[in-house]
Amino acid sequence: MSGRVSFALAVVILLAGMFFRFYQLLWLPPGLNADEITDVRLTEQARSGNITVFTDAGNGQGREGLYHAVLAAVTTFTGRGLLGYHVFSVWVGMLSLSMIYALGTRLFGRLAGLSSLVLMSFTFWPVLLSRQVSREMLVPLVVTAVLLCLAVALPVYRRRRRRGANTTLFAALGVALGLALYVHPVGLLAVLIGAVFITYMILFARQKVSRRRVRYITFSLLLLMIMAMPYLTSSIQLRSLSGAQRLFELVPGISLQDTLRGLGGFFFWGDTNPARNIPGRPLLDPLASLVLLVGIGAALIGWRKTTHVLVLLSSVILLPGAVLANEGANFQAYVPLLPLIALYFGLGVDTLSDLAVRCVPRYSRSLTALGFVVWMGGLMLWTGSDLFNRWPQRPDVQTAYNTRVAQLARYLDAYAGDLQTVVCSDGVPNTLDGEASLMLTLMSRRNPPLRYVDCASGLVMTQGGALQQIILPGEQDLENAHWRVRDWLLRGEWVEAENIPTQAVLEMDVSTRLADTIGRMNFVAPVTYAPEASSAGESDMAQIPVSLGGNLTFYGYSPEESPIYRPGSIVTVVTYWRVDGIVPPDLLLFTHIQADPAAQPIAQTDTISVVPSQLEDRDVFMQITYIPLPETMPPGEYQISVGAYQDTSDERLSVLQDGRPRGDRLFLYRITVAEQNASN
Repeated sequence: MSGRVSFALAVVILLAGMFFRFYQLLWLPPGLNADEITDVRLTEQARSGNITVFTDAGNGQGREGLYHAVLAAVTTFTGRGLLGYHVFSVWVGMLSLSMIYALGTRLFGRLAGLSSLVLMSFTFWPVLLSRQVSREMLVPLVVTAVLLCLAVALPVYRRRRRRGANTTLFAALGVALGLALYVHPVGLLAVLIGAVFITYMILFARQKVSRRRVRYITFSLLLLMIMAMPYLTSSIQLRSLSGAQRLFELVPGISLQDTLRGLGGFFFWGDTNPARNIPGRPLLDPLASLVLLVGIGAALIGWRKTTHVLVLLSSVILLPGAVLANEGANFQAYVPLLPLIALYFGLGVDTLSDLAVRCVPRYSRSLTALGFVVWMGGLMLWTGSDLFNRWPQRPDVQTAYNTRVAQLARYLDAYAGDLQTVVCSDGVPNTLDGEASLMLTLMSRRNPPLRYVDCASGLVMTQGGALQQIILPGEQDLENAHWRVRDWLLRGEWVEAENIPTQAVLEMDVSTRLADTIGRMNFVAPVTYAPEASSAGESDMAQIPVSLGGNLTFYGYSPEESPIYRPGSIVTVVTYWRVDGIVPPDLLLFTHIQADPAAQPIAQTDTISVVPSQLEDRDVFMQITYIPLPETMPPGEYQISVGAYQDTSDERLSVLQDGRPRGDRLFLYRITVAEQNASN
């Protein structure tokens, strides 16, 4: 096969591999799994300036910080969201494919290079790995880069034209080894591969290394040492987070059962984690497994060849971490071996091709080409069907990747501005610890027009209850909502369409019902002004709605059917408020329980379940306040009073009647605290 034909075929295969990695990138993987969420969180920390060699990923688990710093820089230009976070992985995956073709061609020939490229381009796990927001997707690139630099810089393979060693090649080798340290603990093994192989080339290789090349090797090692200084310093200071510590944790002990399970994952049963695989699907198909074994046998038989030594030596160093892990078959642990598996497979194809030339010389080329094309087509169909159809539809995969949240993020990217949108969330999300926060992170739109409310204790009815949409990111959001909130929500209609989760988007128009509810409160839910604000001849009764300062109006409350409690129980007060303009951004609502209006409250709660700065004119919000009663609370009758104040100044908003102040609180109804044996 000529060089031009090989290069042209490689370009075609790369284009097909790019299709497998870019196709439906917004929809597959169908969200982010737990490890990806951790990497996104660390990326956002790096964006804020927290860039370190080792960073704490939680529970004392360390991770190298280079990936997160680079991803933060990349997403500054590509944008965040599902596409922005994933596109960098695709770019790295395509670069890895190009380098594996170059490495395979240099070590074992053009047919081996093409075969290695095909296996990496269309095998399920390498394709999925190139679509994940994960630092592990850098590992195949790092391992391939180190092997390629070693192969090019040292006299590993025969060249048509001899070239003297030069500074660029050995500088690339030093940089590749240095960067490997900052990507993953496997980088330490990559450095070990470089050191052992260089030692072999100097002491034992048939083709002796010249003194000039030894000086260049010294230059590479010096460059590596300079780059490694921050790594070594951080490893000493942060020993529990260091890569060496985690590298030893990858192999907690030698278990024959786990070792057999780890080896069997390549050929028989595969990884059982749905985030990485269709449980039961082996890493390689049966034909590729046989060819791989042929390649391993050929490498062992030709172990004296320098090209074979490089691959065999790398396998001996990297294999224990993959097959001795206590999880058995773990595709994530296989990641460093992927380039070597591809190289062995390429060597196996090349060996079988040579065998065909000796056995059936007349038809060897035709048989090799036909077999290669048939196998590649079958691999593409198998991987394409599993990756794009079977795998993302599995319920365990959708759970592992938080598919519900990802689908809502895509929906809001397209439709957040069409209707007033309220998201069930405890405040404005600023971390990745909840569904609403993750949803906001996965959105491509920055600062989307969303409102946030804690649906467990409140609800916002925008523009007097006019048409709006409610987003419930969590599957339990509706169930966890207070029953009065849930009663309002169920008045709406669920939006049902493809790629919209069930009971996640609700359109609600309750303007008529809200007006009727507030109208009835005038008769069944009386309100009185504070006693100290009444003058002779003035009525204590207030007419709902009651205006307050700060553009806030008390709209009414839902009375308790049986307001009898025992000490230690919780009193629930449901109030409605209307916004008449811009309210203070530090607004809080207080609810007091007191036996005497002139005395200090016996129990109180200050809270608000909406974001005041997001409230707009004509919004109505419901506040459900929980007030725990003291265990030592004396039996008797108590009054409930409510009001509002600014948190930063503790200044209460005045209650107004015809534009003039009538105190700073309103009294709602009485409750009875009975003896301990009374019913709640």
